[in-house]
Amino acid sequence: MLPREHGAYSQMAMPLVTSLVVARASRPAVFIATAVVCGFLAHEPLLLLLGGRGVRARQAMGARARFWFATTFLTMFAAGVAAFWLTSAAARWSFVLPLVPAAWVGAAALSSQEKRASTEIAVALAFALTAFPICLSAGVELDIAASVASVFASVYVTGVLCVRALVLGRRGGGNRAASRATRFALIVVAAGSALGMAIAVSRARLPGATLTAATPGLATAVVLATGLRRAPLKTVGWSLALMSATAALILIGAAWSL
Repeated sequence: MLPREHGAYSQMAMPLVTSLVVARASRPAVFIATAVVCGFLAHEPLLLLLGGRGVRARQAMGARARFWFATTFLTMFAAGVAAFWLTSAAARWSFVLPLVPAAWVGAAALSSQEKRASTEIAVALAFALTAFPICLSAGVELDIAASVASVFASVYVTGVLCVRALVLGRRGGGNRAASRATRFALIVVAAGSALGMAIAVSRARLPGATLTAATPGLATAVVLATGLRRAPLKTVGWSLALMSATAALILIGAAWSL
């Protein structure tokens, strides 16, 4: 019943760990993190029940999947309600930010469109934007919450585009046009993210560590996708995960030094 998309574990964990450390694991922050983890764990049994793993798998493990989905979904809902209740009224708006892409992911699962680029980007944004409610529920300043969210959002989206560009260039003989278009989108997103962060930092809208934390991940995604020598996808995945961990350490160090 555990999710099979191994890259998603890192996507979920890094923003959660970073935000929890920055928020010093306040009660509402812990409840939000619990809701996110349970939502993540509900994915595989839901996919199995919807037939995404095949008819035979649903017949063989349907009862177990129903139990796991009911357990994780109810826990997610209860933790989310508790977190919302414990969060101050002034910060409750932040819950909407991760819920919008999460709703997109749920709709994609129901319509069997999970492998689309838009769905994978929505997953990345949903995990990254959890930094807002986790941090704000603990009274952390908005600029720090925005720093954590923007770093992981930019690194994750460019990571998704990097992997898709490489897969499109290899699978089934390769689709050069689609791979080239995806690489171009990756470069635009990476450059736009870096420029936007630089402007925000120069105007004191974001902490200086924001650009420092995002740059290794953005640069790695561009290099891996555009390099003359195509790295194995496993190497690409581990490299992107390492850059996420690097970003997390920089953000945590910067927040705790304030």
